[in-house]
Amino acid sequence: MTAALSGIRIIDFGQYIAGPLAAVMLADNGAEVIHVDPPGGPRWRHPADAFYNRGKQRICLNLKDAADRSTATRLIESADAVIENFRPGVMERLGLSAAELCARLPRLIYCSIPGFASDDPRRGVPAWEGVVGAATDTYARVGQITTPADGDDAARPVYTALPLASNFAAFHAATAIVMALIARERDGVGQRIEVPMFDAMFELIGANGISVDGDYRMARSRGTSTYVCADGRRILFNSTSTPRFKRWFAAAAGTDTPTPELFLTRTAEQWEKGINTAGGPTAMVRTASEWLANEHARTRGTIARLDDPELGPTWMPGVLIHLSDSPGVIQPRHLPDADRAAVTAQLATLEGSAKAFRKTQEIDEHTSPSTVPVMSNGPLAGIRVLDLTQVVAGPCTGRILVEYGADVIKINDPHPESLTAAVSLSGRPTDPGNQQHEHLNRGKQTLLLDLHAPEAREVMDRLLERTDVLMQNFAFGQAQRYGISYEQLRQRRPEIVYFSLSAYGYGGPMQAYRGFEGNAQAAVGLMDRFGGDGPPLGQPYLLDDYGTGIRGAFAIGLGVYHRLKTGRGQHVNISLVETATTHSAAFLIEYEGATHTEPRGIQARGTGPLQRLYRASDAWLFVGSDSTDRLRNVAELSDLADVDPAALESALESRFATHTTADWTPRLLAAGIGAHRVERVEELMQDAWVRAHGLSLVQSIEGLGDMTMPGVAARMSRTPLRVGAAVRPPGADAPQILEAIGLVDRLDDLLASGAISMTEPSRSAG
Repeated sequence: MTAALSGIRIIDFGQYIAGPLAAVMLADNGAEVIHVDPPGGPRWRHPADAFYNRGKQRICLNLKDAADRSTATRLIESADAVIENFRPGVMERLGLSAAELCARLPRLIYCSIPGFASDDPRRGVPAWEGVVGAATDTYARVGQITTPADGDDAARPVYTALPLASNFAAFHAATAIVMALIARERDGVGQRIEVPMFDAMFELIGANGISVDGDYRMARSRGTSTYVCADGRRILFNSTSTPRFKRWFAAAAGTDTPTPELFLTRTAEQWEKGINTAGGPTAMVRTASEWLANEHARTRGTIARLDDPELGPTWMPGVLIHLSDSPGVIQPRHLPDADRAAVTAQLATLEGSAKAFRKTQEIDEHTSPSTVPVMSNGPLAGIRVLDLTQVVAGPCTGRILVEYGADVIKINDPHPESLTAAVSLSGRPTDPGNQQHEHLNRGKQTLLLDLHAPEAREVMDRLLERTDVLMQNFAFGQAQRYGISYEQLRQRRPEIVYFSLSAYGYGGPMQAYRGFEGNAQAAVGLMDRFGGDGPPLGQPYLLDDYGTGIRGAFAIGLGVYHRLKTGRGQHVNISLVETATTHSAAFLIEYEGATHTEPRGIQARGTGPLQRLYRASDAWLFVGSDSTDRLRNVAELSDLADVDPAALESALESRFATHTTADWTPRLLAAGIGAHRVERVEELMQDAWVRAHGLSLVQSIEGLGDMTMPGVAARMSRTPLRVGAAVRPPGADAPQILEAIGLVDRLDDLLASGAISMTEPSRSAG
């Protein structure tokens, strides 16, 4: 079997996290990636380089040197795609202009991942992770984790060490590149892609950016309800707020009422196994080290060991996308410049082969960007998707497929007894605190179909006849009971791309365990890290749900691209914990002698005095710099450049408190120091620039009114993402859907039998 991206060549100029992570996602799935380091090696010297640059060839080039720049140009000429995450304008100044390269190389896909967009007034801001985090409300105070030590400082931000802006930008960039490859496979032309870290964070903001009439209702964190068990460990137990959850818990505990005293009667591991075996989503709060050693994670391949040339045997995130017909393979990293001879020899070979170089050198009327119109209907135009997923992650994937041009039908159960109101499958705004249906299902047709009903079989069969991609996240084994497992469907539709999403992933002892956002955070060590020395706490935003949503679109894109190349479908499956594992990648590196010193707990302000949150006289701001020497260029701070590092943080705290954020920000930026005020999501969603660029948009919702919600993040020059039309109430599109499959004359019978409903699901059942 050949990996999905076999034969695709990527030149990776990325540094730190965003660029290298996007490239490693492609390398893990078969792409040949050449990583270009600056002289002396990567800018970020960290053991996590073993993950972020694994499976790549490496060469060091000084892009300011004419000879090395010529080598870089030749590499680009040999490539299918380029990835870089410099500030806007840097590559142009180096003589590697994206516009000029794409005009000369019409098949080239050029992806930029800047901190702020090329048309953002902040385009020149040094966009350190923390700077973008401050700009997107990542560190805003979460009310339920106030501690007595906080006093009256309720607005104090809370730092998380997770590189969320880099990760979400990388997820979107890798997805956009695969979609651009699909578009190129169809018409032969590449394009430019820009995925700013700031823009990508609106995907993570997600439901927290949804409002009606200015009312923002979503909580900022998840998974704070933990119980101490007999062994002193903690268990995250989701809820008994629905009849099914109560039944499952009662089957495991002998009562349907959880109490702190009850959980003290068993160990955390016993509770985890017992409740999950009964069907209830429950997770033991693990540390990162425990997840690295977890039997399920290793059996599934979510955690793998590679023999690193510097660190030796090293445990790290493993295979994170599972494809049955085109599986990827992970390989150890090479050290910087280890492949100089091989890369230059390969270039010479390619340049000596007219056939190999034809794809980038020939420009004619059929392939010139100036003669090929914008593909307004998207790379996935004509791809029909049946979205059977529930809650957040799966529907998010379906919405992103719409944005890339797919036609998606969303199927929900007319009788949603199984889920809590907070994460209901329809998410209608009749539930205070939840309006996710409108955001997650934007652009989809909606159908309420009871898959348990015999009368629903004909509807499903007709739908499947015209389906290219099926998405499901049923409990383990449930799809087979419905007659729609991959093994069952591939017998009659071998070309179908079948997508499965679960909490922990298939293969391993936890494959049948149910789970939500909080479970993934608990299992992988995210809650332990955020809680620090105190009780475990949920990280800000739904980082695993929305991250899995993008990764799902990436995985399906790989399946569709492979089908275009081979005509074959396959089973694609991913999990929530694999997203949590990717978010934690910088801290999930274990080797002999490894030490972990990342910031932990809600008292953390940053990684050190030069990458930290500080309080100005009026508000908080994040300050990011790579050197104390830059302080010499700020009059009020110049004398601190030589202060002992141990005392620098306190000294900077005192100085920053003397002026406002508006005073400090331009002075710091003029000195080459990144800085940004800590913003609030409520103001961010109303910001004029954000609105003008489609990162926040308003849709008129039937039966509700005008709703504000996040827009789209990735920018593609030839296949721009589309914002799906406002979704109708659950089930409202039944007549149109049935007409398209020739069953509209059965509508009344199907309604009478209960197989189909056009009435919004009742909330009385939870």
